[in-house]
Amino acid sequence: MKKIKIAVFISLMLFTVVASIVTAQTGGGRGLLPRILPNCDPTLPPSDPLGCGLTAFVLLIRNIIKYLTYIVIPIAVIMFIWAAYVIITAGGSPAKFDKGKAIMTTAVIGVVIALGAGIIVGLIYQLFTGQRPPNLP
Repeated sequence: MKKIKIAVFISLMLFTVVASIVTAQTGGGRGLLPRILPNCDPTLPPSDPLGCGLTAFVLLIRNIIKYLTYIVIPIAVIMFIWAAYVIITAGGSPAKFDKGKAIMTTAVIGVVIALGAGIIVGLIYQLFTGQRPPNLP
């Protein structure tokens, strides 16, 4: 089981490296992964629409969440496969079955949190500004 955990960890690290290389090669996020930094001019005052104000900060947070979503989904798929493997190989052992079930539940909770993070950021932005949050570019 320890070898499987090591293999999964190495696979995830390789995925992250390859995804970062693909992003760098495709011009800053127009390819596989989204662009992280919003387009704003730091020399302008934050009140200027093109300046790096609250809207640019919210876009930065949303872009980070979108980037992490690209990483969370493959991790969740791997966790589902691992949970299925644990359940299938339980051999009638209730402890192993419960362990697999707990892994699957954790994966579902993680995906729900990851996908709900954008909604939470939008609600906080609307609470502070009274405006709808900006759309992602």
